[in-house]
Amino acid sequence: MHLSSIFSTIGLASLALAGPVQVAERQAQKLRIMPLGDSITEITCWRAFVWDQLAEAGLANQVQYVGSQNSNPQGCRPNTPNWDQRHEGHSGWLAIDIANNYLTNWLRSTPADIVMFMLGTNDVFRGRSTNDIINAYTKMVQIMRAANPRMKIIVDLVIPLSFNNGPITQLNARIPEWARSLNTTESPIVIADCYTGFNAMSDLRDGVHPSLSGDRLIASRVGPLLLNYVRQALEERGHALGATFWSERALHGAWHTAVRTTQDSGIAGPDLSWHPCYTFYNPSFLCARLTVPMDYSRPLNSSSPVPKVHIALLLLPGQGSSSPSALNSTSSTPQPKQPLLINPGGPGGSGVITTLLLGSSLQKVLGADQPILAFDPRGIAFTTPMADCWAVPWTDAGHGHGDRGDTHGADDDNEGNTAAGLMHRLEWERVNQAYGLVSEGEPWMRYLDVAQRGVVELCRRHAESVEQRKDTILRWAGTRHVARDMLSIVDAWERWVYGKRTGAESEVVQGDEGLRGKLVYWGFSYGTYLGATFAKMFPDRVGRVMLDGVVDAVGYEEAVWPESLVDADKVLGTFFKYCVETGPKCDLYRAGDSAEDIQQRYEAVMDRLQKDPITFTHPDHYYPVVLSYRLVKLLVFGVLYQPIQGFPILATLLNYIYAGEYERLAPLFQSGELLCTLASNPLLSETMSDAQRAIMCSDKTQPMNMTLPELTATYKRLSKTSQFADIWFNSMSKCNTWDLAPLPIDPWAASAPLSAPKSPSQIETANPILFLSNTYDPVTPLSAAVKMARRFRGAGLLEQLAQGHCTIAAVSRCTAKVIREYLASGTVPEVVEHEGKESWQSCAADEAPWKNVGSAEVGAWTAEEREYPWHPGSWSVSCGLFWTTSWAQDTSSFQLVQKRPQLTLHDPGCQGYCNQRRHGRVVSYCH
Repeated sequence: MHLSSIFSTIGLASLALAGPVQVAERQAQKLRIMPLGDSITEITCWRAFVWDQLAEAGLANQVQYVGSQNSNPQGCRPNTPNWDQRHEGHSGWLAIDIANNYLTNWLRSTPADIVMFMLGTNDVFRGRSTNDIINAYTKMVQIMRAANPRMKIIVDLVIPLSFNNGPITQLNARIPEWARSLNTTESPIVIADCYTGFNAMSDLRDGVHPSLSGDRLIASRVGPLLLNYVRQALEERGHALGATFWSERALHGAWHTAVRTTQDSGIAGPDLSWHPCYTFYNPSFLCARLTVPMDYSRPLNSSSPVPKVHIALLLLPGQGSSSPSALNSTSSTPQPKQPLLINPGGPGGSGVITTLLLGSSLQKVLGADQPILAFDPRGIAFTTPMADCWAVPWTDAGHGHGDRGDTHGADDDNEGNTAAGLMHRLEWERVNQAYGLVSEGEPWMRYLDVAQRGVVELCRRHAESVEQRKDTILRWAGTRHVARDMLSIVDAWERWVYGKRTGAESEVVQGDEGLRGKLVYWGFSYGTYLGATFAKMFPDRVGRVMLDGVVDAVGYEEAVWPESLVDADKVLGTFFKYCVETGPKCDLYRAGDSAEDIQQRYEAVMDRLQKDPITFTHPDHYYPVVLSYRLVKLLVFGVLYQPIQGFPILATLLNYIYAGEYERLAPLFQSGELLCTLASNPLLSETMSDAQRAIMCSDKTQPMNMTLPELTATYKRLSKTSQFADIWFNSMSKCNTWDLAPLPIDPWAASAPLSAPKSPSQIETANPILFLSNTYDPVTPLSAAVKMARRFRGAGLLEQLAQGHCTIAAVSRCTAKVIREYLASGTVPEVVEHEGKESWQSCAADEAPWKNVGSAEVGAWTAEEREYPWHPGSWSVSCGLFWTTSWAQDTSSFQLVQKRPQLTLHDPGCQGYCNQRRHGRVVSYCH
């Protein structure tokens, strides 16, 4: 059980003891306070520290926070541990869109007596004018007063940014006069000055969001004003001040009794048994563990013990589904639809974490009645055993290695002490950062070769430490085994839905009859290879399979993926084009520039860094910072995955370097003392693994055992495809000398080559597959989607006219409609051949870099389109190949983290390691 679940359970128990009448009276008497805002309200701790002030003043039992959100994503630990975590903070959302589309319904659903808000940061990021933001403030006040004529309002001055802070200062300068013009006795407005004295270096953890000191400063400015409002409101209600102080600190010790994760409360077995979990993210979430054989040739019912894999499952039920107890019973309630399995890519991405963070948004696209069933593939995250070569092997006596009592699972769940090895892994990754890219000279290629061989040898030694080497998860993590696990999940769902529950046969959801016992799936990036492999192995079990950001299966199984980067440089080229079209809003732009001028400025920055890396002394942490070519190029390559969110930030950072304003980059670099906290971060220990290496290398059709000259020659061939080959090659080299798994017995290359959409050698599936791709994808080009679509009879192909990795890199109502239609009826956009040329359906994107969906556009949308989750704070997740693991390991001191709606450079410390909290692994899952 998670900490938040512990405290919510204790709170519910205390209310139950009071009785329903007393509870209703107490709740009716409480003042309702709505913390309203964006990510500076949602993923920060100042709300918790303000609650401390309410508790210390003896007012906590007379007030409550309200809002549709109930979360503590930063793991805040105030003095009052069972603080009220409800709020209306929405990461990435604009004040303009909250005012125009959302606030009315929020206040109708969760009425408030006091609203305190800080908004405008995202409006500034999106280029909205100060007038537009102030007008949105005015509309919000009107909505608040319409909901409650005596509403008391606290407006915060917006905290500074570490870059492009001018628009923030302009907005803050306008707020005081605006507030005075709208202030009334009945509904007063006061200003909390959170700007003055706020240090954009030390009080921000990532250039945007407050650090611990920043949170405390905000609380110190907001808290006293809120206390004054609360006392006034209580007096107006006739309450006596100084009520008995209910000390919430009595529960403080519960912080130290929390267990690893709610996943561990699931009972593993060959059948599904669901239990509530992660309710602080969504009260509907259910968890289970499914036990499968590690080697399917040795089934679970074998006479002798067999190694097992315990697959972590997370279910987000569809709208109208029964309660967990009813779902686990033998009742005859209507059956849920066939669930959608997802895989975010990697390989190595966590489906569980992806769904925790994006499940509700995905469900809005797919339809509210569509269940989403996430799983962590073998070796990854919460599925055990984990693929972790760095885990210190168990010994009978310990001898400094720890004993099995140190771990959280059963003996067959773990192949070593993961926590003990984590610091070694982190140290190793930091050492690697000191070296350059292979494009910078022969010594770097030699070091890369030695380093990768060293890790492979570590994995080999780890495998030998397992009781029988053939039973290590490193041997059984390949995609074909995961595809077989997916079939086990589908079968287990079948048994759960139809096996125990009477009357089920006649109550299948209408339109879902043909999907019973079949796979419904959305795979991104590497997840497309997994989905295609499933379809190849079990074509009769294909229900609805969407493959998004498509991997060329033949190329993936080769030593080096030769065609992956064919469009990467084209995506970068659009950065220069969009910057010129945007003009002054692009910080790298100068008056009169052409796209070629922007490109030359970019190349000048990169050439400078390659010849003469930049150094400066960190103004706060007092250590030398080295801004290297390698570091910045990694950043640029990462941004290609999400151009809409990333290009504006990239322009700002490049401009700082071009203009010589190096110290403005200081907030991007971590404090050295934070390194000491990383090894104790449980989510980090659960997600930094060697699953990517084990999966990718197990999928190779030929052993990779290249000499240094062969590696160099291979890189030179790859470099002719893209300037980012030096980054890509680091990941490709991971499999050199890997020999832990047997070679695949049915490689894709053995299939007859397909040159036309209707070839006799196509794989015929029970239902057609839908392939999706952007026009320009940096690592999975459109050409791969075309090639893979040819391999499956009746497959459809949709091209989204956008850049970035996977179609979720951009908003497109057209794409969403195609997806919904496919899930509902199985209809796919046909690939047509005419006069030797193929054609397929395309969908325009509704946004572009610096041109996001705004209020005017939303106003013209249909009611159904306005339900889609990609406005106004257009969400998107960076799916992908090596984006989910390598990036974290290569850039742990300078991390690019996917945000909604903008990319942020993030400091991975004890306060800030949110990399899995809102968008799976590093960069993929953070808000």
